[in-house]
Amino acid sequence: MTKPNLTGETDKTAEEMRDLLLGQMRLGETTVVFTKMNGEERTLRGTLNMNDIPVDQHPNSGDGVEKQTKEKGDFLAVFDLDIKEWRSFKPSRVTQIKLT
Repeated sequence: MTKPNLTGETDKTAEEMRDLLLGQMRLGETTVVFTKMNGEERTLRGTLNMNDIPVDQHPNSGDGVEKQTKEKGDFLAVFDLDIKEWRSFKPSRVTQIKLT
């Protein structure tokens, strides 16, 4: 499967894609298009920047996003800015990344 072309590179490993997404989403709003497990395409406008996430939606633990994302294993948990809830997806299933 060809990885998204964000920087001109298309051969990112799953770990590199996860790290790239973590970095971008920590900076602010990032839109990703991915294929759900049932085969449907989904667009998610999300973030991991705590300044963009309502306080009542912040992770409860002291280590915040780090704990939330590590506990998900192959999945990346992000805050969906449209539905105002946490959602997760597999970085390996991302087909497009749009920086906003």
